[in-house]
Amino acid sequence: MWTNSLYRLKWLGMGCFWEGQPERSAVREYTRRAFGRPSFRRDVIQWPMAYSSLPHVKEFRVPITQLKFFWHLSRRRTL
Repeated sequence: MWTNSLYRLKWLGMGCFWEGQPERSAVREYTRRAFGRPSFRRDVIQWPMAYSSLPHVKEFRVPITQLKFFWHLSRRRTL
């Protein structure tokens, strides 16, 4: 539950609350490990239609991820 909430905060551009903050090193380390888990990457980060492309989340700077997002978005609108 916390991992998804922290990812959503990062997606919204609020990762600055723990990234680059020395006193928040435990949160930074937790998010690094949690966001890197294969199950989290597959079920949250790479889940179609989960998140749109924003500059705060590096995973959406990969062209194939953006293409998948727009493909699913176009299919959803036509159904």
